[in-house]
Amino acid sequence: MKKAIAILLVLLVAGVAFGADTLTLESTVAGVLKHGFLADAITTVNFGQIIAGVSDAGVDNDYDEIDLFGEGQTVGHYYFAANTANTGYKVSFVVNPIASNAASFEVPYTLTLTEEAKSPNVTLKTTDISTLGTLGGDLTPSAAVNVIATASGATGPKYAGLTLAIVIDGAANEAYGLPAANDYTGTIVATVTTH
Repeated sequence: MKKAIAILLVLLVAGVAFGADTLTLESTVAGVLKHGFLADAITTVNFGQIIAGVSDAGVDNDYDEIDLFGEGQTVGHYYFAANTANTGYKVSFVVNPIASNAASFEVPYTLTLTEEAKSPNVTLKTTDISTLGTLGGDLTPSAAVNVIATASGATGPKYAGLTLAIVIDGAANEAYGLPAANDYTGTIVATVTTH
């Protein structure tokens, strides 16, 4: 027994004297961030359903048959979900006019945003965004408008769902007489930044 203790002491002193190897454990945690446009609503808006429902590409944005002579219509949904603690997020939208390359003509509209559901640590910043300019004149996209924000120190899952609709002055469009074309399209661009 004394011999075994002496051998262990020699090994311990040798380890201290000659430097011991160090075991280092490292890991990386990737935060989850998904956002995007969907043509159909997610049934139950919560963190898990948004993560499952929004594709990796984050886009399912084809919406056909916008009625330019109507008064407005639902055109899709926007969903945002993130779980990174102590990271603040801002989501901004830029709304571009509905335009036809064939007819070289643009149509103004207002995008309205209606809350479907959100987590308590998310703030909705606006309810509508409009293109700039008037029918028959020069139109420009909206400025980048903050739509969703979270505090920089927010913890826990952050999520929000919005129903998007456009409001068009259909009577004014009809009275003006829009140039005939079959390629009138509009785009809404969502950008997420951290702070």
